[in-house]
Amino acid sequence: WLPPKIELVVGDACRLPFADASFDAVLCVEAIFHFPSRARFFAEAKRVLRPGGRLTLCDFVPRFVIPFLWDYFDKRFKPVVTRLYGPSDMRCTLADYRRLASAAGMRLVRREDITAGTLPTYRVLRPLVKRIAPDPAGADRVMSRVEFTTRIGLLRYLILSFAERRCD
Repeated sequence: WLPPKIELVVGDACRLPFADASFDAVLCVEAIFHFPSRARFFAEAKRVLRPGGRLTLCDFVPRFVIPFLWDYFDKRFKPVVTRLYGPSDMRCTLADYRRLASAAGMRLVRREDITAGTLPTYRVLRPLVKRIAPDPAGADRVMSRVEFTTRIGLLRYLILSFAERRCD
């Protein structure tokens, strides 16, 4: 038995350096909120997937109300968030993901909410981030608000799988 060959390739997720229909699966873990365009990423993932392939991603997905509150959050915390995590956009709701998938010729085939399983990580992350962040007080405020928003159910951590849309 030989393990599968793994090759690391640096590239732009919105312009994947692979031929059409190259993969059975595309996996994106906690990264899509950093991409310049989710729509372009979906189109690229669809392009490089073979027929029957799957795109699976993990993301923080807000409930409907959060995008409207996000402007307030951005004004108060965006500079700290950007220093801590880099440029990001966490406004994409589940309905938005369904629209993105549909526009790329895909459909949501599985949704798993693992929010409850992620809550214990805040106990570990908050002290760690405070120790390594360029702005420890700001980082703690951001982490506290993200944790609170998650605990009250306004921000969920979802695993979403998409497949080619059937032509029924």
